[in-house]
Amino acid sequence: MYYLGFLEKFDPCYENYGEFLINGNRLYCFISYAPNYFEESQYYEVEINYQIFNNYMVRRYNDSDLNFIPFVRKDDSLKYSLTGIFHNDTFCVNNISFKDEELLKLFPHLEGELITLEVDRLDIGLWASKKT
Repeated sequence: MYYLGFLEKFDPCYENYGEFLINGNRLYCFISYAPNYFEESQYYEVEINYQIFNNYMVRRYNDSDLNFIPFVRKDDSLKYSLTGIFHNDTFCVNNISFKDEELLKLFPHLEGELITLEVDRLDIGLWASKKT
């Protein structure tokens, strides 16, 4: 699934890391694919996925207050806690959908629930630029 993303800035220490604004969400991501030339303060067609390097850590969101924060970054790392609706093989977090067949295979009992998933990083691929 592709979204319109705005590359706000690169990380000054790591050239493959950047801060993006996607559907109103400010996200710090690993840039897994990009054209030969790209620059800050530009819009791009982006594809976003998450990476889980070890075991899935998932829990049912059970707070009575539904004013949750969908993307919570862990300290200054690439790790996030994502909270959203899990339905079929899609995990929808604040208007960003992630396809994940493994999530459905491992946690079918949580299908249709509001869940929190721990991820090791968000990967983003930059495609066509959209001139501002």
